[in-house]
Amino acid sequence: MGQYGEVALAATKYVREDDYTPEDAWKKAAGEICCSYTSAKKDCPRYAYLGLCEDGRVVGVPEGNYTDSFKNKAYAIIALDLLLGGFSANKSLWGEVQREFRKQYHQEPAKSDQGELQVVCALWEAQLAS
Repeated sequence: MGQYGEVALAATKYVREDDYTPEDAWKKAAGEICCSYTSAKKDCPRYAYLGLCEDGRVVGVPEGNYTDSFKNKAYAIIALDLLLGGFSANKSLWGEVQREFRKQYHQEPAKSDQGELQVVCALWEAQLAS
């Protein structure tokens, strides 16, 4: 699990146990876990996490209005749906996310994963995503 997966798990704990908002929980966890200021401030994994929270896909985190990011949220939801449907969390997951994104939204996805999959896979493996 990468650092953004660790941040997602810690943030979920802060929301569930310490009554943080998802945004504040992410900032706190990223500040504690990430080894650089740039990593702690990276938007893509944060928006993926907030998008999952927004749609009620993180266990114990209430649905809400947490992000205006479209693509990062969509990547995270597509990846989670693939995992829940039996797709393996392996190197080809991002390629499948790209294909599904093109199919669903008729837009070109990002060329590479920017931490979104670390967030999704960590939550999925910890059984904190549905």
